[in-house]
Amino acid sequence: MVVLLLLCLPLVFASYAFQLEDKNRHIFSFFLGIFTAGLLIPVVSIVFPLALHNIDSMKSYVYHAFFTHTIVPLLITALAVFLLSGFQPLAVPSGLFGLFTVKIYQQLFFTSADPRVMPVVFYILLYASTLFIFDALLHFCAEVTFYYYTLCGLCFLGFLGLLFGAYFGWGLWYFGNISSVSAVALFAGLTVLALALHITVYRRAGSV
Repeated sequence: MVVLLLLCLPLVFASYAFQLEDKNRHIFSFFLGIFTAGLLIPVVSIVFPLALHNIDSMKSYVYHAFFTHTIVPLLITALAVFLLSGFQPLAVPSGLFGLFTVKIYQQLFFTSADPRVMPVVFYILLYASTLFIFDALLHFCAEVTFYYYTLCGLCFLGFLGLLFGAYFGWGLWYFGNISSVSAVALFAGLTVLALALHITVYRRAGSV
């Protein structure tokens, strides 16, 4: 089971990249994301050691798990991919697939003594779904001929907001503020929305 979880996000990315025209750029961005995250996440963990904090409230969870250990490496990785891919916003989701792959590996490492499958599965769904939605929004922006980078920036902010909402929902379940049924419904709804947008975008692209 652990091996399947290790391969899950890379396989999702491979199926995603297979549909793209400029595969080499996106594969480069994916490995750039892995490399950047591999450098950043250990540094962030040393500067802000998560294990030393007693996360006993939503406030501490959002601050440490989301802002410190997710947003900081995410912003730096997204900027690195954007610059090194030749200012191509469409390459950013591929780089973030690499970042989130490293984060899944990190979580599996931290829980290796007491493997817990369901939290990892939920995080895989969270990462893949939000990235598919982000990618779909960027493709919709590509059809606009004015204020392209501004619209892509707004899509990126929307992606961050969606990611925050998913993390917040997970925190509500973790601290017992919502039921397991509500948590499953939340992530199922996010996954269905992501798949619907993804299929719509690439079906349209295939029909052109």
